[in-house]
Amino acid sequence: MSNSRLPCRCIQMLVCALLLGACPQAGIASWSLPSSEREIEGARLDRDAIFDRIDSLEALVEQKDDAGRAVVQWRLAQLYISTDMAKHRRHALELLDEVALYDPDNAESDWLWAELAASMQYHSAVRDRMEEVMQRHPDQVESAIVMARSEFRLGIRNLDEARLRNSRRIWRAAVQIDSTRGEVWHGFAAAAMALGEYRATRRAARSLARHRPAAGLFIEAAANLRLGDPETAWLRYKEALQLADRGEEDLFQRGQGFLNGDDLESIARAVISRPEAIAVLRELGEDPQPGDDLDFKLVLEHPGMRERVISEWWTSSDQRPAQGYSTGELEYWTRLVEADVLFGRDDEKRRGWSTPPGEVWVRWGRPTSTFYDPGGGGSTSRLDAIAAAGVRFPPEHFLPPNAPPIWIWTYRWPGTWISFLFLDRSRSSTWTPSASSGNDLADLRAQAPLRLPELTRREPFDVTVSAVSFPRAGEDALVETYVALEPTAAIFDMADEAQAERLWYSDRDTLALIDWAVFDHDGTQVDHLRRVVRAGSRLSVIVGVLGRPLDPGARDPFVASIGARLPAGRYRIAVEVTEPVTGARSISDFTVGVAAAEPGGLLEMSGLELATAFMPWNWDIRIPTEFVKYTTVIVPSPDHRVPLGSDALGVYFELRNLALDGSGRSNFDVRYSIYASNREIRDLAFGERPDTDQLELVAPASMNFLQERTGVSPQGLVVKGTELDVGALGAGDYVLVVSIHDRIADDLISRAAAFRISSR
Repeated sequence: MSNSRLPCRCIQMLVCALLLGACPQAGIASWSLPSSEREIEGARLDRDAIFDRIDSLEALVEQKDDAGRAVVQWRLAQLYISTDMAKHRRHALELLDEVALYDPDNAESDWLWAELAASMQYHSAVRDRMEEVMQRHPDQVESAIVMARSEFRLGIRNLDEARLRNSRRIWRAAVQIDSTRGEVWHGFAAAAMALGEYRATRRAARSLARHRPAAGLFIEAAANLRLGDPETAWLRYKEALQLADRGEEDLFQRGQGFLNGDDLESIARAVISRPEAIAVLRELGEDPQPGDDLDFKLVLEHPGMRERVISEWWTSSDQRPAQGYSTGELEYWTRLVEADVLFGRDDEKRRGWSTPPGEVWVRWGRPTSTFYDPGGGGSTSRLDAIAAAGVRFPPEHFLPPNAPPIWIWTYRWPGTWISFLFLDRSRSSTWTPSASSGNDLADLRAQAPLRLPELTRREPFDVTVSAVSFPRAGEDALVETYVALEPTAAIFDMADEAQAERLWYSDRDTLALIDWAVFDHDGTQVDHLRRVVRAGSRLSVIVGVLGRPLDPGARDPFVASIGARLPAGRYRIAVEVTEPVTGARSISDFTVGVAAAEPGGLLEMSGLELATAFMPWNWDIRIPTEFVKYTTVIVPSPDHRVPLGSDALGVYFELRNLALDGSGRSNFDVRYSIYASNREIRDLAFGERPDTDQLELVAPASMNFLQERTGVSPQGLVVKGTELDVGALGAGDYVLVVSIHDRIADDLISRAAAFRISSR
């Protein structure tokens, strides 16, 4: 027996290699356009059995009439394909040609011929043959599918727009013939996505979801993001991930399978502060010393740290920080889908993001431009064409002369213009980076594992946000966020003439929308609300109701106060302010810590809320309830700015667990000290352990001292505040320190807040 008849375990992969898909696909489901699911004779046989059957059938060929011969040759062609030998594939093409002569109505032989010829790179012949078949059988959807798939495979090889458009045209024709086939919708969606036609992609994906739910949902989600609808994209991704396997879920939500150890280390260095990294390493039994190069890969081994690091990294590039999704993460997910649809090799069970072009696509997105050369030309003409195409290689880059087919991707970002060279050495659309480009890719990846869209810089509002935590009985504290916003000149640049008439200086009811959200340590949204900003929210209107007009030259923002009850922990608070006419948006986010309740009833103090206005409230004062606390009007100053020449700065705070005397009253001293701000003062006032003893050695710019005796609310609170005289202070930065001495318990506590006195 010859070696050619030895058993071959790869027979079942034969048609996959030919893009024929001879047997049902198993394993990982892909979102790329699947290969044909046509079952051919011999796919399930070992090689000995295949040749035995070939021998028996060849003995029958001469004994048959034309019709019988066509049947035998049809079977022989399939068996020869199943041998997975190049010479037998060529012979199979000849047999299929003869079948077409003897039995011209056997369209299936034409389809198999076309699929086999396409795998052998006979693309022009495939197109000619299938156009003829489609003319003879215009109502056969399979003919359109075979031709459309062939055109798509050829077009996607180098994102050839002309071939992809032809593929999309044929897929559309296939849909019109038989819209009940999931395959036609899959092909239509893939071709439209490759062309960047996302409305068509979305329509096709919705129909595809009825046949292949996971693929349809993932592709629709990607199209929605590209159409500028991140909220719907997020909802579709959530549905799709319910259908994903464990590997896909880990890839999307934790980066496993794409982000490697070096990627994660780079991300960790960007988002974890050195003090926190040192604390984590000590928890893990290490003893890092000052100046040591910290082992961030070890830091990532701390439970939950990997997920947290990735979550915070998405946040750093988030254009919608107050939503339950991250636009940076959605961009990563969408690139994964695009890479799989465009570069996935369903026949090889290889996902698109694991191919070299797919990996580059996920990391840096769709290239700015591409250049393709099929190879075989002279090096001089090729270099001239490359230069004309805007390709830019680093000076040391080597372009081999008379190379195989090349595909060059060029990216242009602010400050960056770089090109990557892919080679198809096997001439089978298997692209690999050249050695020089491989080094360039590694260098770029070390700088940033993924490059995400830049945050917008043309913001419609100046937004200032601050927050104060107020301790409460039980585990939850009240965290209040104070927002100030003013329209910028850019808001009018973003509007057309008709829109500008309806903007800020009109009488429309809704001037802006505030989206406010809180996220916990793991990046999970724990609270969200939307607030409408109306004309009555303007600071001048609010203080005008109080009979206290703004000081000349003072800013006149719109202000809002938003609060939530939160347990102890560290949180990210995000604010989006949207101009409803143009849709333009400004964003702000920051972190805030909520301390755990003091054990054993120890003295607790809230942060300091600085106020533009601070006065008693009564029923005759028509002011939004968000600015009233315990019968006191407190209009916040979110930016902590005081107009130069203003006489007063309001401050409000709360105390818990003050000791009481026999009559049920407290007895404590309050000292309000204002210091000119410098590094020493800031370190003493805002350090991890504020040092009031050292602060007492520094002469303050202003100081007020009060002794208080007061009752306690049923909730155990004492609420305090006053207006401080700052009229004598000049322009500059200051720190207000409020110190409490509980005379009964002989306990001390203090809080600080920075503010600025300026002409604007």
